[in-house]
Amino acid sequence: MTLIIGVGCFGAAAVAFAVLALARYRVYRVYGISMLPALDNGQAVLVRKKTRGIAVGQLVVFDGDGLPYVDCESGSQCFPKEFSGTAVKRVVDIRVENGGIVFEVLGDNRAASIDSRNFGVISFERVIGVVVGRTGLHGASSQK
Repeated sequence: MTLIIGVGCFGAAAVAFAVLALARYRVYRVYGISMLPALDNGQAVLVRKKTRGIAVGQLVVFDGDGLPYVDCESGSQCFPKEFSGTAVKRVVDIRVENGGIVFEVLGDNRAASIDSRNFGVISFERVIGVVVGRTGLHGASSQK
């Protein structure tokens, strides 16, 4: 009887730990090649939900829905567009603007990235979290 209660308590503790972990961490999948070579298309990343300890050099996932940007085709014609979805980029600068913390973010693969060069800085409120881990499995762009 004691063993069953012990296992039951252990199971409850495991469930409680899982719930707390899910509240603090989330898995996202990388789409596109803007973060090559650090992150590959299709790779999964583990994200710790937003904390105050974001530093230059870290990878952040942010909500880009509605961010206006300019898309230029070969530098000749430019069109206004709106970013949609979430994105992962590297923080290259942190500063205060208009009383709030903002981040300048860039893709590691600059030639294939839509980032702060296009849409400007992102606010602290848009940051979902910091990448703290990644799968070793890579997606389609690394397959031969």
